[in-house]
Parts: sequence; C-alpha cells; structure tokens
Amino acid sequence: MRRWLVGLGSLWLLACGGDDATEAKRLPKSAIEVRIDERGVPHVYAEDDTDLFFGAGYQMASDRLYQMEMLRRFALGRLSEVLGDEGLERDQLARAFHFARWGLADREATRKADPERARLIDAWVQGINRRVDEVRAGSQPLPFGFGPSERDFLPERWRPEDPYVVLKGAGFALDRTIEFEIALTVVTNLYGAAMDAVQPLRPAKDVFAVPAEDRPSAQASWLEPDVQPRSGDELPSARASLGALARFARALPRASGSNNWAIDGRFTDTGRPLIAGDPHLGFDFFGAPYPLHLSSAHARGSYDVAGFAYPGTPGIALGHNRRVLWTATSAFGDVTDVWRVERDGLDVVVGAQRVAIAEREESVTVRDGGGPAGQGRSETFYYEDVPGYGVLLPSELLPLPGLGPLLVSWPGFAGRPARWFLELNRAEDLDDVEAAVDRMREMNYSFVAADASGITYRVGVDVPSRPGVASGQKPWMILDGSDASTLWSGDMLARSELPRSRAPVAGYVVTANNDPFGFTQNGRMDDDPWYYGALFAPGYRAARIESRVVELTGAGNVARAAMEALQRDVHSTLADDLLPLLAAAHQAIATDAALAEFQDLPDLDAVVTLLAQDWDRAMSRPSPGALAFLVFQRFLTEEVLKDDIPLAYELAIDLQAVFVIKIAAMAVRGQYPNGDVVVQGGPHVVALTAAKRTAEWLVARFGSTDPSGYSYQDLKVTDFDHALGFGVPLFSRATDGGEDTVNVSQNISFSPEASRFASSYVSVERTVGSFDASGTPEAWVNFPLGPGADPAGPDTTTALEEYVDVTYWKLPFERADVEARTREVRTLGP
Repeated sequence: MRRWLVGLGSLWLLACGGDDATEAKRLPKSAIEVRIDERGVPHVYAEDDTDLFFGAGYQMASDRLYQMEMLRRFALGRLSEVLGDEGLERDQLARAFHFARWGLADREATRKADPERARLIDAWVQGINRRVDEVRAGSQPLPFGFGPSERDFLPERWRPEDPYVVLKGAGFALDRTIEFEIALTVVTNLYGAAMDAVQPLRPAKDVFAVPAEDRPSAQASWLEPDVQPRSGDELPSARASLGALARFARALPRASGSNNWAIDGRFTDTGRPLIAGDPHLGFDFFGAPYPLHLSSAHARGSYDVAGFAYPGTPGIALGHNRRVLWTATSAFGDVTDVWRVERDGLDVVVGAQRVAIAEREESVTVRDGGGPAGQGRSETFYYEDVPGYGVLLPSELLPLPGLGPLLVSWPGFAGRPARWFLELNRAEDLDDVEAAVDRMREMNYSFVAADASGITYRVGVDVPSRPGVASGQKPWMILDGSDASTLWSGDMLARSELPRSRAPVAGYVVTANNDPFGFTQNGRMDDDPWYYGALFAPGYRAARIESRVVELTGAGNVARAAMEALQRDVHSTLADDLLPLLAAAHQAIATDAALAEFQDLPDLDAVVTLLAQDWDRAMSRPSPGALAFLVFQRFLTEEVLKDDIPLAYELAIDLQAVFVIKIAAMAVRGQYPNGDVVVQGGPHVVALTAAKRTAEWLVARFGSTDPSGYSYQDLKVTDFDHALGFGVPLFSRATDGGEDTVNVSQNISFSPEASRFASSYVSVERTVGSFDASGTPEAWVNFPLGPGADPAGPDTTTALEEYVDVTYWKLPFERADVEARTREVRTLGP
C-alpha cells in the first residue's frame, strides 16, 4: 500500500490570485485522507464539510480533469478553442441559449437561498483549481486528453460560477424537447395523412409509472383521431428544413433515458427494500460516471455518501448515504415550448404584445488544425433574446424556411437555486427524500428511493401549466405565438399533479421513462385532467420490468440476485409483439394467393424458422437470432413507414429509433384505428417482405442463412468514444441489448452495408441496493471505465469486463471495509 503527501508549497500561492487565493490559503484547514480501494475508487475523508468538498474537487480533478474541462467548455460555448470546427455547432447552441448568463444567475440565487451549499460548491472549485495549478506549473503530469498526441492544451482554472453554468447546460440537455416538437410539426405538415393514421403519442404498452392506487383517472378508451387531411405541398419549404433539423439534433447532447425500480420489504428475503437503477446516457454528454465516496460525518461534518458523481458536477448524483438509497430516471415532464412568432422590425409579436428584441453578439475562437489551443479564426454570431419569454432560434444554426422565427421558452431561462443531487446526499428518511425532491424544481428526474422501512417514487420539476391543451392546443408541436392563450402564465403544476407514490398497495414502483399517469394511453391529450408531457418512451422496457417484478413479488422472498438478473435481462418485448405475426404470415403462404410471391423461398423459410421457432428472443452477443431480428425490425419499419414519410424517415430514425420502430410495430399489429393507411399490402405482406429482405441480407453478408455462420456480436457494438471527455476516441466492444430491452442499447446505427451496428446510448452505470440488518444501505455496482482516466489500465480492464457481462462488485462503505480493501493512501495537506 502506497502513501502520497500532496502539499501546496509556494508554487500554489504564486499561481493563485485575487479573492480565490485568499480562500485557498485556508483550505483545507486540516489534512484530508484519500483512500484508493482495490478498484481505484477514491474514498475521501475530511474533518468537516468544507474540507470534504475541497478534497472531492481535488480528487475528481486528479482522475477526470479532461472530462470536467470539456463539460465546462460545452456549457460555456468554448469547445471550438480546443476542438476546432468539431466543436462549433455545440458552441453556437450554448451561446444561443446563454448558459453562461443563466448559470451565473443560478449562483446568485443559490447564495441567497442556500448559502451553505454555495460555500461548499466554492470549496469544491478551489479543490479543482489546486489540481489545475499543479498541472499548469508542471508539478503534476499532463492528464489524459491534454497531451501532445491528444488535444494538446493546458487546463484552465475554474471560476466560482462555472459549476452552475455546467449544471445549467446539463439541465437544458435533459429538459429540451425542441427538436422533437419541430420535427413533429414539419413531418405532420408534409405527411398529414400518415401522421393522423398512426397516433404517434400512444405507447406500445399500457404500463404507467405511478402505481394504480395513486394514479388519477384518465380517459382510456380508443378514440377516433381528428383526421384533417393535408396536402404534402401545403408547406413545401418544410422539405428544406429536414436536413438542417438533422444537423441541429446531432449537435445537441442527448439524455436518452433510464430504468429504476424498487420493491418493498414485504416481498423481499430480508424484509427490507431492494432498489435498482441504471441511467442511460450518450457518452458524448456527461461521459462515464465517476465512483466516489465522501465522508466527514465521522468527525465534525455531516456527509457520508457514496455512489456515482458526474465529472464536472459536485457531490454524489446517484447512490446512498447512511440511511437512504436513491436512483433517478428522466421524468420527461414537458418544460420547453416552441412558438412561431411574427417579426416586425426590431420587435416580435408575442400574443398581443410587441416585445423588443435584445440582440447579443458572441465571438467564438475556432482553433486551426495544427495551431495552439485558444488561437485561430474568430467567428461572430448574433443571437436574439426576447426578454421575459426566451430566445429566438438562430436561423444560421437552424434554417427553417416558412416556419420561423421560432421562439423557445424554458423555465431555466432565469436564476434558480441549483439544488442538483446534493439535496439527497444528507437525507435521513423517506420524508427527507420527498421534501428534497420537491425543492429540486429544476431537476426533471423521476426519483426512486428507499430507506429500511419503505420505498418512494417522486418527481419535483416545475412543469408549466397548460390548460389550453383541453381545448386543442398541442405543446408537443410548434405553437402559434399570436395566440395569447398558448403562452405560459407563470403557473406551474401543483405538487399533487406531479408523479409521486409510496406504493402502499402494489408494494413496488417501476419507471423507465414511460408515461407516469396513462394520459397518452388513447393517443390524445385533450381529455385528461391536466397536461404533464407527451413524448415518453414506448413502454417496452417498463413492461418487461413490471412483468418480472409482478412475478417476483407474487412468489415472494425476492433476493438481490433477482434484481441483478433483471438489470441483465435482454429479452425483447418487441420480438414478443412481432414474431407471432411473422409466424402467422408464414403459415398463411400455403393458403393465401396474395402471398404467392413468398412460396418456395428456402432462405426466407430458414429466417422464419430461426426467429419464430428457434430463437429465445434474447438480444445476447452469441445469438444469431438477435442479429437477424435487429435487421428484420429495421426492414419492417422501413416497409411500413419509409414510403409514407420518405423525406423525413432518416431524420426520425436518427432522432429516436425506438419511437419510429414502435409506430411501425403498432401499425402492422393493427393497434391504430386507421393504421392500414401506412400498412400497404397488409401486415402479412409487410412481415414477409421484411423477413425476405433479412434473408437476402444474411446471404449477401455471410454467404448463407445458416445460423452457425453469424452472431449478434459480429456486428453490434457499444462505442465508448468520448466516455472520458468529449473529443477523444476510445474503443468499442461487443455488448448485449437492443432498442427495447432492459439492458439497453438505444439508437443503434443501422445501414445494411455498415461494417458494424453501433450504439453509445447505454446504461452508463448499474446499481442494485439493499439494507443490512442495521438498516445501513449497501450497493452492488458495475461501471464501464476505471475511476482514473486510463483507458488501457487494469482498473478499466476489470470494470469493462464486469460491465459487459453485467456482473457486480460491492462498493465499500463502512470504514473497516474500506481500510481492508485499500491499495493506496493519499494525504492532501493544508
């Protein structure tokens, strides 16, 4: 076991300046101990909370500084200084939505509302800056990502407002639905008959997150859609918008989804709750999470919390303290809207008001290919704010002829206290958790939490009240800015109108980004008691989790191993929906003259036999059926929809593949009243055509349909590029999972000619939690990369193997366990 002593020395005092230096001289006030365990996870022990956050900032910067730097640069709109043109579109977005301004406003709001939290975040920044100064001065080596063979630049010191800017940018990335709202409008204008036929808001599965005992009543009957035929030529300019919208969507970091669920102790083998969670994110957003343990409660502090942090943000985001376990998924409350407004000179007309546009000029430095960071050509952009309402989407970033100007509003365009996950780090029980979530009004998350006595599910985000939905307004599309009734009044949904339950009857809660209330069940939103949101996951993952949880709780004595097995689960619910149809279609060939073209095709017969009879419907790496089904589902989706929305099809797949696959599957299964509009030839022809194309693809690719000649892992991989910071490629690995499985791989790239089918929208960590006999939480975890930014190191090798195989490791928490598993001790001195 090694020991290191890190001291400030005169170098630090010379490198600092101003008030921050004065503060830094005082921190840490006492020695901070950092124990590195057998997997490289740091356990930071400090005498009080301020020193603890200083140590946390220093240690995170020691391990993941490049990842932190690039997230900070994303939020500030300064990626181009390092990445050149590769970062320019993201910089334009950050500047357009002015995260820097609103992050600074959040800092001021936090200092007023919660000065203790502000002081802790300030201490965290000082810890980061201590490490940055050591690197800049050469007393520590250049970390991963900064070297001459990588991005070749020096890290910058953080300003006190930078964490708030990061949180603001992260919040917008999670909250925004603007690309979907614009896309739905454009596609509906182009292809009205097809869009009316498919009821795009309806879920594939009627599984809803709020347990039935706490769910408000909603219209559940099938209602005929309000079909208003439109000509494809009604808005010809919309065709020119699709390419621009695709580029815009690719520039936005995506927060993809997540799973979490909990089972009450009445059904478990210990009599205490079990909880599971796995957030799904693109690695080009936050990157890989950072396992971390922070403790000051043993001395004069109040924190003892472990789990996962997101590099560039303070505290523990997901994990447990000494009393409570919590996980989170995206709640998909609708908190952004887009209006088409009229421009009149230097004003826009919003409702009945003329509002003066406030123009901003922003300059971005774009690094030349071989030049130093921070130097290069200067690009100047002009942005237009509409005070009190939001920002106009810049036409050079998103040219939408015939649709603009477009005004975007978001509650985050204001100063709000930055609660982040820190609210939960010191929660003592479920009452504390619920009160904390209700204060976290900027956090669009579904929280599932447990203490030793019970479970809870709660959402606290501020969702603007939109009573006009009942009279036909559609905030999931572009709204008419001249109609004052569509504008936000400033009222938010009441706390009682947000998802929440302790599941007193059901005894379990399951969320997987599905509709919490069932308001979308009939495909329309104007018949519900209130509007919360419209764009939810299809329900495939939620249905699979809930069906297994119902089985488990029915049998009783649920063990932790069963929760781990469910996180590992790759059974395809979509296959359950589609393969019986394929089998029926194949059987009908012998008797249906309309299917004569599919007779005497041995390769087609082989594919149907593989999928409908031999395959276990698991999207697992060794499986030939998994590969054939991925190809079959994509061909089927094309057969159903590509001819109906030809110009928009690729955009829709790129935005959210599983959403488009859901629509095709529901149409071909007859789940839409008018779905035959898009199922030309009938379901049997479509299914058999997709299977025939699959057979032809297998023969072209592998020489035969013989399942011994191919498997899922031959082509399907997870890309880990950007996982340690945007802009640095890493590697890919064959992994299990599909678009609809619990162990998920979303937005799998698919082209019949591609050398691989890749996803980077996956579970970025997995946690299964329980409680020991004393009521103290315990967490079993897996994560893809080692805590230190060393993609070829032994910690990453071990972590990646466990991540791919979905095996678990117990995160040390009790001091004796940490000490027993320590491989190195570092002391951070005053």
